[in-house]
Amino acid sequence: MRLAKHIIDNLIAKLTETVHKKDGSKIVCLACGKRSAQHSFFSQQLCNHCANDIPWIMKHVCEFCGRVQACTDCTERLRANGQVLHKNRSAVQYTPTMKKWLASYKFRGDERWASIFAEMMWLTWQTQMDTPIDIITYVPTSKERAIERSFNQSERLASLLSERSNIPVMPLLCRLQNGDKQSMKSRTERLSIEHAVFGFNSQALGQWKQKSLRVLIIDDVYTTGTTLHACAKCLHEIADIRCYGLTWARS
Repeated sequence: MRLAKHIIDNLIAKLTETVHKKDGSKIVCLACGKRSAQHSFFSQQLCNHCANDIPWIMKHVCEFCGRVQACTDCTERLRANGQVLHKNRSAVQYTPTMKKWLASYKFRGDERWASIFAEMMWLTWQTQMDTPIDIITYVPTSKERAIERSFNQSERLASLLSERSNIPVMPLLCRLQNGDKQSMKSRTERLSIEHAVFGFNSQALGQWKQKSLRVLIIDDVYTTGTTLHACAKCLHEIADIRCYGLTWARS
């Protein structure tokens, strides 16, 4: 079901809306570091100038992955073995500025960005995904990366989205193999990831009695989609689970 055009138009107008601090005080923008009496409507941590430069994905060409250009990856997956990830949507395009924002959160450990990213993802979820979701899960990180960063950025985003949506978040997936950072891999290397990298955490569902589940998998960036598809395939093979993806950025 497509959203009515007036809903999209209203959201675009809202995203560029400026909010003035009622008490006359100023915020310090997390992105540019400048003081401002104006902030974005969805976060008091971003000045209106930085918020207005966000490359939101409002329209997409590929119905599966949400890419703004034609996508050959999804076409090839459909020909090979069908689509185990039924839909992905992302909040923003992964521009150089967005890469800097993510690096501050993911690699430099500034967790103040988590609430901003989660709110951006929530807006996208509300406007571009009309499928009811039963459980939220996330892409698991390796033990090496968990020690290095002290947190899993996708797990944190999933937890915040769980609070926003009132939908439970469960660690349905575990990582069976450690590997190099995705950001250090070429496109060809990313596409070669096998689904055996991930396993199902059988204890996560506990006493969950619902037989058919709709699961939303959270990650930070969708590049080739290989990671999300590997996670979806893992879940699809062990239970009647229909998987969807939601990421902050689309490369």
